[in-house]
Amino acid sequence: MVPFCRLRNAVSIWLYLEISRPQTLPSTLRLPDSLLQKPFEHHRVGGTPLGLIFGTIALSIFVFAALLGVEKNCALAHRTVQRWLRAHIWLTLLTIPLVILHSGFRLGGPMTTLIIILYVVVMVSGIYGLVLQHHVPTVIWSGAG
Repeated sequence: MVPFCRLRNAVSIWLYLEISRPQTLPSTLRLPDSLLQKPFEHHRVGGTPLGLIFGTIALSIFVFAALLGVEKNCALAHRTVQRWLRAHIWLTLLTIPLVILHSGFRLGGPMTTLIIILYVVVMVSGIYGLVLQHHVPTVIWSGAG
């Protein structure tokens, strides 16, 4: 899963550079003009075709992550839930660069700023919960002996 994450991050960053700073890339790595951002649109990366692709991929991962609760209630085997949980964690972490690239490193208006703040709160609390999930059992077992 980690090599896939690195590859996906590299491709996402390459695509972002292509739409925001195409002059930094060699001509062999150029995309078709239909996917490129027009010079007057530099303030709206999310509305470009690639920005919408980043946003759509992130949204589909959010929907998948939300389905974990449904899978927990319908799962027939503990093993299936563990796979879903691993996929939930890794795919949700992959949304961080996608959301950043979709937003173009800008907050935007009040609604966009609120959504980004909520996203950061959810991600930080999820990462904190993941750290606790791995740290607390070791502390309990080491103190019990």
